Amino acid sequence: MDQELKDRFFKAEQESPGSWLLQALSLRAAADRIDEKSSPVRDEPLVSFLAEYHLLLGLAFENLLKGYIALVRLESGLTTSLPKDCYVHRLETLAVRSECSTLQLTAEEIGTLARLSPYIEWAGRYPLPKRSSDMITVYSGNREREVEQALWGRLVPLLHERAWIMKGGPLSMSGIKLYLKRHA
Repeated sequence: MDQELKDRFFKAEQESPGSWLLQALSLRAAADRIDEKSSPVRDEPLVSFLAEYHLLLGLAFENLLKGYIALVRLESGLTTSLPKDCYVHRLETLAVRSECSTLQLTAEEIGTLARLSPYIEWAGRYPLPKRSSDMITVYSGNREREVEQALWGRLVPLLHERAWIMKGGPLSMSGIKLYLKRHA
């Protein structure tokens, strides 16, 4: 693919909040496939995918939050869908941005997102963090799972109702918005 076409596709993706949603849904589906509650590992008793499940779930939430931030910014007429300070994996940092204020996240929901952040940063990828002070206990309780499920169920429709995918390039190059689901 030539560079001009790559640039056109890249700019279209920057203007596509729906791309973040589709990636979030894909990551969530992958997490669900290895969820110990719905798909317990029976043939490998020493293996648990708990950390990997939380890694994928955390990445799914990261995509939802970044998609929502991009959506709000694009709807407000800002030319940069994601500013550089959004290039982080700290979900609680993304969740408290002004663009996310309309999500009305509770302290418990932000705490849940904060609990998932270490899995994205290291706990789902490596056996230990860079510093002992960053160590966490890999766990999952029923209450945490309920909050994760409820938060997911609340955030996905908020992005899905308003998100679009850019086809043919960005608006500045005559691209068109294809809405995932139009709100009434």
